[in-house]
Amino acid sequence: MKLEIFESYTEAVCKKMGVSEDELFSKSKDRYITDARALLFALCDRRGMRKTAIQRLCNMKGADISYTAITNSIRRNSRISDDDDYIRLMERIENNV
Repeated sequence: MKLEIFESYTEAVCKKMGVSEDELFSKSKDRYITDARALLFALCDRRGMRKTAIQRLCNMKGADISYTAITNSIRRNSRISDDDDYIRLMERIENNV
C-alpha cells in the first residue's frame, strides 16, 4: 500500500516539478532537484509515512538517502511549508492520490 502511494507521489512530483525519476533519486544538490525531493518527503510525511519507510522506498528506487537526510529535509525545508504555491501543489497532489 505504501509503495503505491509513494509511486503516485513520485510520479506527480516529477511531472509537476519537471524532473525525471533518475534526477529525483540522484545525489544532485541542484536546487530544483532538492526542492522536488523535499516536496516528495513532505508529502510522505503528511501522509503519515514513517521516515524509515520513506528511506526504504527511496532505496528501492536506487537512492542511498539516509534517515537523517530525510529528517533534515522535512524539518528544515520551510520553503515547502511556508509557500502558498507549494501548499496548493501538495493539496492537489494529495487529492489525486
